[in-house]
Amino acid sequence: MKGFSMITKIEKVTIYVENQTEAKAFLTEKMGFSVAFEMPM
Repeated sequence: MKGFSMITKIEKVTIYVENQTEAKAFLTEKMGFSVAFEMPM
């Protein structure tokens, strides 16, 4: 398509969750994501 560019990189994604421990386990163990850094809330 003329005039459109493709997304080539995603730097940061924010996901709101109710249980951070369960969400972290799911994303790292099941989906294969890695933790770049953690910030205490």
